[in-house]
Amino acid sequence: MDAALFMGRCFRVGWGPNWTLAHCGDPLSGPAGAPQDPPAQALEFGFLPKLAKSAPVSESPFRVQVERVVDAERGASEEALALLRRPLEIELKHSRVSAEGACPFVQPAPGVDALHEYADWISEVTAETGAARHGAALAAGVDSVRRAVGAAGGGGARGGGGARGGLRPPAGAEAELLGLAGPLRRPRVEEEVEGVASAPHQGHVDAIFSYLTGRRLSEACKLAQRSCRDLLAMQLADWSGLQTDSFVQEERLRIFALLAGKPVWQTSDSCVNYQAAFQGTSEGQKYACPLPVPAPPGGGARGGGEEQRPLYDICFHLLKLYSDRHYSLQQLLDPCTVTSDRLDYRLSWHLWNVLQALHYTHLSQQHQGLLHASYAAQLESAGLWEMAVFVLLHIPDPTHRERAVRAMLDLHCPLVETEDSAEREHFLTEKLLVPVQWIHEAKATRAHREGDRHREALHLYKAGHWNQCHRLVIQHLASDCIINENHDYLLEFLEGLSAPERCVQIQDWPTVGRVFLDYIHIIQTLRAIQQLESPGYELERLHMEVTSLCSRIELIPCSTAKDRLAQSEMAKRVANILRAVLSLQQGGDSASGRPHVPLRHLAPHIGRLPMPEDYALEELRGLTQSYLRELVVGQ
Repeated sequence: MDAALFMGRCFRVGWGPNWTLAHCGDPLSGPAGAPQDPPAQALEFGFLPKLAKSAPVSESPFRVQVERVVDAERGASEEALALLRRPLEIELKHSRVSAEGACPFVQPAPGVDALHEYADWISEVTAETGAARHGAALAAGVDSVRRAVGAAGGGGARGGGGARGGLRPPAGAEAELLGLAGPLRRPRVEEEVEGVASAPHQGHVDAIFSYLTGRRLSEACKLAQRSCRDLLAMQLADWSGLQTDSFVQEERLRIFALLAGKPVWQTSDSCVNYQAAFQGTSEGQKYACPLPVPAPPGGGARGGGEEQRPLYDICFHLLKLYSDRHYSLQQLLDPCTVTSDRLDYRLSWHLWNVLQALHYTHLSQQHQGLLHASYAAQLESAGLWEMAVFVLLHIPDPTHRERAVRAMLDLHCPLVETEDSAEREHFLTEKLLVPVQWIHEAKATRAHREGDRHREALHLYKAGHWNQCHRLVIQHLASDCIINENHDYLLEFLEGLSAPERCVQIQDWPTVGRVFLDYIHIIQTLRAIQQLESPGYELERLHMEVTSLCSRIELIPCSTAKDRLAQSEMAKRVANILRAVLSLQQGGDSASGRPHVPLRHLAPHIGRLPMPEDYALEELRGLTQSYLRELVVGQ
């Protein structure tokens, strides 16, 4: 009691299924009608002292709040769920799934193909009114990011991916080149390019021409872009050295600096800096509007335990990353840079994969795990738990990755198979290479939790846990099958477990599982022999099996009354089978017409069978009668 009073107010905040939160503080949902972020549905339970039964729950010092975070995507239409599925399908299409270790590992494929397909998808989404209404924020965010990444080199020369995001020749010229490609294709293009690349003035022009004559349009466009940027940078350097840039309009200098890939450029009398453009400095005033940023709840700065810092739009961080390749990715991938919903990690997660494809990898494993786990939780709350598994397979640490995937399977793998569950499991095993064994282990765990011993044994068997399956079958299923004579059901498990490579892994198989299996086989063999006309050899073999079984039935462990009843039923039936086998071997008595069973063949084995008193007395009477008959015959 003292310990209970001392620790009574201590309570660990806990998350349950479907985003249910249990805590002992004030309701998070707030008063009725108040805005909620995130919205929650509250249930209140109280544990009141006996003397205060009439007091309301709200006045109890021991009340517990049970609230559920309501996700905007939960219960959404198929149209809204498609906005979650489609970008994940794009990412899966442009990913590499490795199954070398114990747990599959998914990594984005290098290049910008995924980024271009994202752009095509956004174009389709924005063209449809309904889809744009449900996913306007995501569509706008992805479109702006696509433009920023493309401008930063993702769609052009810097990120690879061909000439799609870069400079292209006019339509007529391209068609003409395609027509002349055959006779102009030569194996010496690389030699010509290397020979003219070091030329002081027109080397890049000749190299571009060599690429075009070899029908290598992508390399020609990349080189043209790079050469144009280099020429503009040289022009700016010349202007600055001669101090003639003071005669150029500031707006033109900014344009030239952008085209030259110089987000920060020091002129002869000023500095072009795009971060100071909207902040202002002591030397100059603001000359650009700040990038739009969604206003988070509670203000425009990052709160909590982290250092207070202003929030900038995600495109601003992309430009910073372009100017500094080692810029912090943690700030860039913060959901607050694109949306006011701190739980919406859609764009952050997909952008992180795009950045990895562009070889930006300087994000700590801790923040990677947070990103993957948060987006997986978002998909799980929307009902797309199989896609959540796909996200969790991106976790870099193999131990954490396997633990997270197994936990997700334990929560959501159903026992009753439906068409939907079959499709999801097929996606996990065929597309994501998740081991089938993990799915059956998860189902066995759920069956154990629900007390379904039959399904638990089935999935333990399919998962390859032979020893656990054998223990479960013997402790909970075998006795019922023996008592109810449901031998076929028990035989399916025992025959599968009897394979040599499996039974060697099972503890006590010779004295437990093998006994049940031999018992069923003897019953089936006796039925088959009774249909034969001359079963001499089969009877001899069956007699050896029955006598061996008589000495092993007593080895079966019995922990309940049902187990003892099943053991007794087995003993009595084996005694009858032994008597029937001996009768068939001896044939019928000519005087009485009944088979004569010698007592010396029957008594030693019957005496070793574990029988209750009534069964033993009945067998004893039969043996006594046989003994008296033999005495009479002997006299």
